[in-house]
Amino acid sequence: MTETPAPHAVRSWLGIPYATAERFRRPTLLPFNPDLPYDQKGPAPFQAGNTSWFEADNEFSEDCLNLNVWVREDVGDEPLPVGVLPRWGRR
Repeated sequence: MTETPAPHAVRSWLGIPYATAERFRRPTLLPFNPDLPYDQKGPAPFQAGNTSWFEADNEFSEDCLNLNVWVREDVGDEPLPVGVLPRWGRR
């Protein structure tokens, strides 16, 4: 977990691997490992065009099945709903 200065204190878990996939094969889900620090964004998928705006701590890779989670610091320890906004291909 990392802490980021923001208008509201935010907790973040970055670069959580959720699956692995051999090239041209279906992804295989990975179990969650609570012992990892999750303090660095994982690799991002390759992009066409200008990528200077893209935030990835570990550059670009085909092995990019990871996610980042942010939550306000003051929500407590109760379970909360999670919204997932996937971005699939072109518009």
